[in-house]
Amino acid sequence: MERKKLIIYLLGGITVLSVLVWALLYGLGRSFIHISPSDGKVISNFNPTISVKTLAPFTSLELVRFEIDDQDVIPSVGTDPNGFIYSSSQRLFEGEHVAEVDLLCRCLFSKKIKLKWSFVIDTIAPEVTFNNFNGVVATPVSRVNLKGKSEPDIQMAVFLNGEKLPFGGVDANGNFVLDIWRLPEKENELVLETVDKAGNAWSKKIPVIFDASPPKILSVFPDENSVVREHAPIIQVNLEENYKISSINVWVDGGKTDYEFDPKIMMLKCKPPPLANGEHEVMVEIVDVAGNKDGRKWSFELNSTRLILDISERQLYLYKGGLVVKIYGVAVGSPRHPTPLGNYKITAKRMKPTWYNPNKSWSEDMPPFIPPGPGNPLGPRALNISASGIRIHGTPQVWSIGRAASHGCIRMRPSDVIDLYPRVSVGVPVVIVK
Repeated sequence: MERKKLIIYLLGGITVLSVLVWALLYGLGRSFIHISPSDGKVISNFNPTISVKTLAPFTSLELVRFEIDDQDVIPSVGTDPNGFIYSSSQRLFEGEHVAEVDLLCRCLFSKKIKLKWSFVIDTIAPEVTFNNFNGVVATPVSRVNLKGKSEPDIQMAVFLNGEKLPFGGVDANGNFVLDIWRLPEKENELVLETVDKAGNAWSKKIPVIFDASPPKILSVFPDENSVVREHAPIIQVNLEENYKISSINVWVDGGKTDYEFDPKIMMLKCKPPPLANGEHEVMVEIVDVAGNKDGRKWSFELNSTRLILDISERQLYLYKGGLVVKIYGVAVGSPRHPTPLGNYKITAKRMKPTWYNPNKSWSEDMPPFIPPGPGNPLGPRALNISASGIRIHGTPQVWSIGRAASHGCIRMRPSDVIDLYPRVSVGVPVVIVK
């Protein structure tokens, strides 16, 4: 009798326990369902595998409806008694996606279950940009404050010259601030490593330059207060800089001028617009990547006047600014006393010159000197040039103009030499060609 009661109690307990377990599974069936990717999950796969599985024993799931972004995907779903798996054959777009599922959960009886969740596809690595630096990070002091932006809530590690730095992290808006103290005065290496919620990783090496020394202007051309004889001078500036030049500005006579800069030899060249004869002012400003500056202002005189004598044509050409402004007929040296070819310059200007006997064979019968006046062989004006004993001068023998008749000098009509005299200055080039 006792044994029968025990069996009855045991069977009753099992029945009650089974009913309780069934009620628990049936009532809380949704709690035993596992979805992947989970609600709010960020993944980095454009073709994700989506699954719904029951973890409860003695239960099975039957799929009634399955939509992703309001699109029916049931035809592509693989099922089994514990749930289903969907492998996307189409590439899903970057961003948030919504999945909706209607299920029948069977455990002796059937129960309808509706599931709705979302997940995010993110395949873009979380790059970092700086608000206050572009490209190279450079500073004239040993501290640098970097303000940057990336994706919200990422993980970021910072290394300087291989040593990990303390870092406060990236806030919910993607902003961060990084302070670096006691930089060595050199080109340092900053490494940033980031990982977002989807597992996308990004890293970058960034040079961080601490340069307390400004660039130096070593030399300039034309030199300060010099006289330039070229009609189109090239302005040159030689520099010295520890690292890199950030910007260069050149002004000529107050106007900003284009330039070419060769960083290998640290030389700047500038060809300004055509310049008139006279004084010109140049100003140069150099800024390096750390913001250090150097500059210089100087002036030079441009005198592009030059004389070119063509012996074969018996003509003297006056040039200014590369253009012929006057042509004079002249007499040149005879075959016995030819005018020397070459590049010379005016060394002296003489108004109403005195002629001094050069003690040559052709002047043996002439007086030691002849004062200014009508009979003076030099005429009313004379220009000494750097060729020994050669002058450009007037002559009373106007019949010789256009001929090879002088003892080497360049003879001009008196009126022509008076016209030429104020147009040239000491130092003007004289080129004699044949």
